[in-house]
Amino acid sequence: MSSLPPVPAPGPVRARGHGEGGAALLSGCGPRILRPMGRLLFRVAAGVAVVLAFFWLLSVVVGLLIWGVVIALAVGVVVLGVRMLRADSAGRGR
Repeated sequence: MSSLPPVPAPGPVRARGHGEGGAALLSGCGPRILRPMGRLLFRVAAGVAVVLAFFWLLSVVVGLLIWGVVIALAVGVVVLGVRMLRADSAGRGR
């Protein structure tokens, strides 16, 4: 006969000192680490959302500025064309 103790049946491995009742699965994380990790993940997600919102607003502002420049150029070309036509027609009348 051997003097070795019997091998326990396979099942979840538990560690003492974590979670409710002093036991938590070793494969998972106890509440002590989940709460700070959740806060950190929330802060990272909030930071990413702020950066995305900032760049979206920046792109809207830049797009509006570009449209303003294009409209100003079109108005300027029309005004110059009208001036040239008036100057040309005034010179022919003399």
